[in-house]
Amino acid sequence: MPVYSSIDTRALIISGGVRYWGKSAGSDYFSPTPQTFVIDLSTSWNTTNPEIKELSSKEAPTAPLTSTLSVDGNDWLVIGSDHLAHNYNIATNTWTNSQWNTQGSDYNQTFTAEPVVAAATDPTTGTIYLPGGFKDGERGYGMTKTAIGARDIPVLIPMYAGSNSPLNTTRLATWNAALGSMIEYNEGTGELHSFNETNGRNGAWKKLKTSGLGPGALSAYGGSKMVMFGGLKDDKSLRDVRILDIATMNWTRGADVPPSDARDGMACAVSYDSLIVWGGVNSNTVQLQDVMPLVYNIMTDKWVNEYRAEPMPKPTPTLITSTDSDSLAALSGTTDDDMDGQ
Repeated sequence: MPVYSSIDTRALIISGGVRYWGKSAGSDYFSPTPQTFVIDLSTSWNTTNPEIKELSSKEAPTAPLTSTLSVDGNDWLVIGSDHLAHNYNIATNTWTNSQWNTQGSDYNQTFTAEPVVAAATDPTTGTIYLPGGFKDGERGYGMTKTAIGARDIPVLIPMYAGSNSPLNTTRLATWNAALGSMIEYNEGTGELHSFNETNGRNGAWKKLKTSGLGPGALSAYGGSKMVMFGGLKDDKSLRDVRILDIATMNWTRGADVPPSDARDGMACAVSYDSLIVWGGVNSNTVQLQDVMPLVYNIMTDKWVNEYRAEPMPKPTPTLITSTDSDSLAALSGTTDDDMDGQ
C-alpha cells in the first residue's frame, strides 16, 4: 500500500501502491508498483477534475513502509523494505537512495525494515522519530531517531510498556503542534501515546486518555483536532469519519460515505476545512478505488464535490469549537507527515 505525506495547504504527495492483475488460482492477485503522484492543495478544484500530477518514480521504492517530510517541506524521506533510505527532492523531482548503517551498538540491535515502523518529524528540531524502527533482539521493537541526510541510526529509545503487544503490530505516527509531541497509534492495543524529549534524556511517553469513539488520524486546525476516516477492521473496509478535539480529548462522529466508497490503504490529507482522500481499496468488494478523490468538509460535516483552497467563514461554533489503523495518516503540524497507508 502507499505511503504519503502532506505539506500544509500545499500538496499531498504519494508513493507506492499496488496494481490489480485479476484472479490467479481463485485468489485476487496484486503486486507492488513504484509510482509517485502529487495532489495540488494550493488551488481549488472539483473532484471530477482534480489537480493530480505524476512525478518521477526512477529509483522510487517498490515497497515503501513509512515516510516523513523535512521541516522546510523540500525533502521527503521514504523508508523501504529494501533497507534503503529513499529521498525525494521536490524541487528537482528526483530520487536518491542510500544505505542505512542499520546496526546498533549492541549486535542484537538493528534497524527494522518491516511494517511495524512509523515516522514523524519534529518541526522545531528536524529530528525524525521512528517508533518501531529498532529491534532489540527478542525483546521486541523500540524507537530510534534520525534526520534528513543522516546515515547512522545508533540510538535505541525505549518505548512504553505494552508497545510490543502483539509483537508485529502496525504503528502510525505524526507530529502534533498543539501538544508539541509526536503521537503514535498502536494497532495492536488501539491506543494513542505521545512522546517528547523535553522530559529527560530518553524522553517521556504518555498514554492519551480519550472519550467517545476512536482512534484517529490527521491533525487539523493547527493540531487542535485530529480526523480519522475509513480503515480496515475484521477484514472489512470502513466508511466513517471521527474527529478528536485535542482540548477535551473527546471523539465525535462525522458523516459516513456511501458503502461503495468504503476503503482502506488510501492516502489522506487535511487542508483548510477539507479532508482529502485518494485511492485505496474497498476490501468488502476487493476493488481498487477510483482515482477521483473524496472530499469531506469538516465545518459542514458533509462529503462534497469541491476542494476549496481557503477556509470557510467561521459560524458560531456548535460541535466544532476551534491511517482503525489503516485510516491513520499524517498527524500534521507545520508539515503534515505521514503516516503511512497500510
